[in-house]
Amino acid sequence: MESVFTMLRIEKNKYVSLFRSVLTKYLSPEQNTRGYALTPLSRWRHSFQDDETLTKILRELSHLDEDSAKVYIQNYLTSATKNNHSFACYFIDELVKSDGDNAELWYSFDPKPIVFYDCLENTTPYLYRGMRLTKSEALGLYKNGIPCNLADLSILASTHTWSFGISTSKSYESTFAYAAPIITDLESSRALMHGEGWIFEINAQLLNKTAMIDISFTSAKRSQKEWERKEYVAWFASTIGSVLCSQDKEVNVIDAIPPNAIHRLFRIHSASRKVIKVYDNVKTLEDDIKVSLSL
Repeated sequence: MESVFTMLRIEKNKYVSLFRSVLTKYLSPEQNTRGYALTPLSRWRHSFQDDETLTKILRELSHLDEDSAKVYIQNYLTSATKNNHSFACYFIDELVKSDGDNAELWYSFDPKPIVFYDCLENTTPYLYRGMRLTKSEALGLYKNGIPCNLADLSILASTHTWSFGISTSKSYESTFAYAAPIITDLESSRALMHGEGWIFEINAQLLNKTAMIDISFTSAKRSQKEWERKEYVAWFASTIGSVLCSQDKEVNVIDAIPPNAIHRLFRIHSASRKVIKVYDNVKTLEDDIKVSLSL
């Protein structure tokens, strides 16, 4: 059988080169860009270089003009197996990214779509993260940036991200619940507090768009897909999750936030939930810490 790598490179349309590029990534686990961990089984699945179906697709695409090739790909994607490690999903990812004029069309085939946050479509370019920290901990993140705890995209894009990624919000007000929570000991009824309340204001324009997942919109998109496939349990979970996370207006940042992207830092009074002080730069917080240590 003719190898997909040795076929004549007759490229009558742009989809031929896209297909070849995706195939290279698919067959090279070290170039895996979909964010899913490879198990021994999935690594074995990625090892087929002369898959009959892929060879046939490339051969057909090589002889079609652009419009005909687009229709052919739609027909292939409609019936193709689509899961975390299937070639079709790798192809969809590349089509959405590289074929901008038809991105919405290709996006419609994704069984687990991800909606990335676009700060330019919102009234403010900022995201917010509320945390309880000591002054020294807050200074450390302000100076060095916020590290990211990575996981599979299936976790990072879900409504239950827990401690994976960096949970932020499009709403400044929503983050007060995380910056100044009152945690009570059930036995003594005393408030258990760690550090002070802080809200990080993050300039999303300085982050990669594909590193910011809009959780509520992603969940809504996925529930539509699950309803179409009659996966009603998954649809119900996605729908409920979407409602819950929409209150926080969560955007999960799936890459480390560099220090230059932290625009400002707000110090919050935990009881009143009022801003005590706004830090526009690291030095003002450093000076505050020096003064408090000298008292």
